[in-house]
Amino acid sequence: MSEINKLLDVVEVLRSENGCPWDKKQTHNSLIDYVIEESYEVKDAILTDDMNKIEEELGDLLLQVVLHCQIAKENEEFDFNSCAKRIKEKLIFRHPHVFSNDNNKTISEQEVELIWKKQKQKENKKSVVLEGLPATLKVDKFFKTDFGKGKLEALKTLKLSDSVPINNIKDKKDLMNLTLIMIYLCKVNGHNFNHIIEETVKNLLSNQQKS
Repeated sequence: MSEINKLLDVVEVLRSENGCPWDKKQTHNSLIDYVIEESYEVKDAILTDDMNKIEEELGDLLLQVVLHCQIAKENEEFDFNSCAKRIKEKLIFRHPHVFSNDNNKTISEQEVELIWKKQKQKENKKSVVLEGLPATLKVDKFFKTDFGKGKLEALKTLKLSDSVPINNIKDKKDLMNLTLIMIYLCKVNGHNFNHIIEETVKNLLSNQQKS
């Protein structure tokens, strides 16, 4: 038996009649914060470049996937296999340049992006910005949409209302525009706005600990 099947069995036992009280009472909604927390812990592990830690945190995140699939299985909605089958089929569908008979042609990253968008349109899916995302991630996803790309271009000409020293900028609109300018500078120079903020805070905390 594969390790993934053993994990599925363990989680099924944990949620069974004689299982763990905590695991048994969990629902899709009650696990929302855990999914987010585990995702961020994976990100932090990746940033440390510690492979042992990355493996551990990916396992914790996988547990969340398995828990949701077990809950859905009990409700006769879907299970781990159907979930895996669905993403497998989606990957094959969105990569016709790899899985079709005509897969010998070398294509660029730009062409891959166009193919991806075309296949998503066939699925009647639009690029949307999820409300549940943190603001810094939300804005990054927004600028990847067609509408967002147009807005990003418009930021080239964005200016503050007055030429005033930075410590005198108090108007909310000016502060919003200043934030947009920072976001624009990050995007056009190939930086992730969220990562820039996190690195800035990390440096501040590091300096505080040294003082």
